[in-house]
Amino acid sequence: MPDTGHESSSTAGRMACAFCRRRKLKCNKELPKCQSCLKFGFDCEYVTPGTPGGMKKLEGERSSRVRQLESRLGRVEQLLRAKNQQQGQDSTALSSEAGAVKAESDEVSIDEVTATALEHIYFEFVHPAVNIIHPERYVQCRPPTYLQHAIYAVSAAITEEYSVHRERLYKSSRKLLQEAELQDRKLDSLSLAHAQSWILIAFYEILQGYFHRAWMSSSRAVRLVQMMKLHRIDAVLQTTDPSLVLLDAAKDLTEVEERRRIFWMTFLMDRYSCISMGWPTLIDERDIRTYLPVSNEAFANSVSEQRLFLSQAKSAQEPEHISTFACQVVLSSLCGNKLSELQRFDPNVPATQPLGNAWLKPQRLNDPLTTIFCVPQYLTSRPSQLNPASVFLDFFAAATTICVHRAAQSQVREDPVSAEMIAQSRKQCLEVSFGIFRLMEMTCHWDLRVFYLCFPFCLYNAVTVFASFWLEQQVDLYERPLRFLLKCIDSFKNMPLATILLADIEAEFPGLIDRLNSSVGQEGSSDTSQFSAPIQLQAMDNFSASGPSLDMGFTDDFGDIGNFDQLYGAETWDIDDSILSTMGALPPSNFDTWNNSLEKGPDL
Repeated sequence: MPDTGHESSSTAGRMACAFCRRRKLKCNKELPKCQSCLKFGFDCEYVTPGTPGGMKKLEGERSSRVRQLESRLGRVEQLLRAKNQQQGQDSTALSSEAGAVKAESDEVSIDEVTATALEHIYFEFVHPAVNIIHPERYVQCRPPTYLQHAIYAVSAAITEEYSVHRERLYKSSRKLLQEAELQDRKLDSLSLAHAQSWILIAFYEILQGYFHRAWMSSSRAVRLVQMMKLHRIDAVLQTTDPSLVLLDAAKDLTEVEERRRIFWMTFLMDRYSCISMGWPTLIDERDIRTYLPVSNEAFANSVSEQRLFLSQAKSAQEPEHISTFACQVVLSSLCGNKLSELQRFDPNVPATQPLGNAWLKPQRLNDPLTTIFCVPQYLTSRPSQLNPASVFLDFFAAATTICVHRAAQSQVREDPVSAEMIAQSRKQCLEVSFGIFRLMEMTCHWDLRVFYLCFPFCLYNAVTVFASFWLEQQVDLYERPLRFLLKCIDSFKNMPLATILLADIEAEFPGLIDRLNSSVGQEGSSDTSQFSAPIQLQAMDNFSASGPSLDMGFTDDFGDIGNFDQLYGAETWDIDDSILSTMGALPPSNFDTWNNSLEKGPDL
């Protein structure tokens, strides 16, 4: 039996060890180490009350422990204080940076001299193409800031001198316009300036190559003009609920015409999206009861002119009273309708015509493959009245013709047609492409800013035609206009749109530029140059967009300008059928005839 009494007597006068006292643990007071110190591996020290200096030693240990804790707490406080200071500096920097960005976006301002110059550029060069603002009314009644910034942005986009301001002005216009719309919950303050701003913003986005943004912006303009009932300004019966009328009645003839122009420019933007991107149109022509726009001169001078509806202008064989603006509307309508029909075709969907007419299905593509859009004779380009408006109409008619033919040719596999029909289609595309080439030759000395904003797209369509022919047959008849038009597109390089179009050409015809340059090196031709040295389109001094002049001494290899009326008169100029031998559509003719056609150019 163990001697428990001896053990109890040996530990009876002993206090708990220092470790157990500090930790508030139960100490068994064993020697040389208690159970707790043995378990945790600490030195076990006993201090008895009777030991000299024992309590002082214990108090010293306590004070040392307190000092250690205070020191550790002090270091923790220092670390927390330093971290808080760093976070405060970061937050201050972020807030100051955000404030700077906000100030930059909110406080976009330009000096009065620059603003005046940009307004002059707009009304001199942009206004003839996007004629939706009356100049005198603009000066008399200053528009909202978002409309001003939209005007400035488009002007800066076509002028290298002020190009540094264009992106800031564009972003400011969008931001201010969206804020104005958000603040107007019930559309009580909806005005024409909203639609005008979205139209100009969409044009700017096209120039910068922001195509998806552009069509979203134009779609907003479409809904705005429809909400304001601008598509039914001249309807005989107004069945709209009066509580839904968002605009007051127009005060005078000028304001009515301005509303018409806003609607029709929105219509053009809607059709441009269909022509260039293949997207469905948003405006149904059956809902339109608004007269076509009158001439720019009548609008500027507040003069009344004879007016037509779109349906009337399209049904007329030779409309006698139609403006250049209205002619552009008609051409875009005709082209958009034909493209929409082609886009809706699905070979997997049964035809809607009766079974007895099923044999007519192969004729579906005959209409688009034989289409040529023409400009009324009194609006077409003439040497005596050559101006940007008439030149653009001829360009636009040719470009829309090419668009329809290319869209139809892409569906030949699903809906076969005869080889003669394809050959005739390509021949017509070549004819209108030569028209673009000759017109550009005679106007290449103009100031680039007078060319309407869609000129590069028209040039692009002609280049695709000449490129396809030249890749099949490397002859000067195709190579010369191809080089010239490529350099003309490159001359618009201050517009990102032109750069994108050149990239699209290179993607559609890989290696085209390299082959053109290598052909020059092989032939050593002196009358052609590398694509890397683009044509210089020189600006004319004191040039006016409303009345450009033409150097009557201009000549080229195909003859002088005096024969221009023979090319662009009432009859379309033709190309000899021997040229079709290069297409593979007709049997090759003898090379003597072919060489003769190269020497004299296209037969007229």
